[in-house]
Amino acid sequence: MNEGQAGRTAALAGTLGGPQSYNAPVVGTSFAIGDDLRNGVINVPTGSTVRVKVDRVNENRTTENHIAETPTGDPDNVVVVGAHLDRVTRDPGINDNGSGSAGILEIAEQFAARGIEPRNKVRFIWWSVEGFGLLGSRAYVAEQTPAQLAKIRLNLNFDMIGSPNFVRFAYDGDNSRFPVGRNSADGPQGSDEIERVFHDYVASQGLASSETAFSGRSDYGPAAGPVSGSTSTPGGGGLHPEHDHEELDR
Repeated sequence: MNEGQAGRTAALAGTLGGPQSYNAPVVGTSFAIGDDLRNGVINVPTGSTVRVKVDRVNENRTTENHIAETPTGDPDNVVVVGAHLDRVTRDPGINDNGSGSAGILEIAEQFAARGIEPRNKVRFIWWSVEGFGLLGSRAYVAEQTPAQLAKIRLNLNFDMIGSPNFVRFAYDGDNSRFPVGRNSADGPQGSDEIERVFHDYVASQGLASSETAFSGRSDYGPAAGPVSGSTSTPGGGGLHPEHDHEELDR
């Protein structure tokens, strides 16, 4: 069951890692249902009955990231542009994250079609298995040598950029709105500059923007340690609070 704190009351869906040796199936429930069942055991019967059937698969599977980079540009200064290819089960796949994957593919195709030769090498990465613990991006970072990681100067992550419930948020790279804490990590050096560039561009279009916590919940998270800057575009699983839209609808 979920914890019951604010924002932690919905049905619990755990993140899976490697296959486990034990054979007991695991299911998750909301805090309300779990608390009701718990009370029925500890205190007095609540009249609630649950019947559970679990179809479980426990196996090793192989997946892969897809990587393409510009033939030109300084190889000692690499800009990573990433989006995860897999769908998060509870969200519409066309947005999470077909929108981000298609978006960076279009950027790559425009680079080629227009013969753009960037100053710095641009590496496009379509991450695998984001929804089960950022496995693709974690594996990529783990496989790089310190020298290779040092050449990656910044990471731009595009996750859910086609939501009809959009807000124009950039990750709070300087932690000015979301100080370091339980749900906000310390933005790596350079993240504040990326945040500024996003805000300045949106402002140049006559639009408002704001910040969202640097939480590390998408594929910029594993890259945030060795990479000097990281950010993401706004999207959204679920609904954004009304005050978010009020702040930006101006």
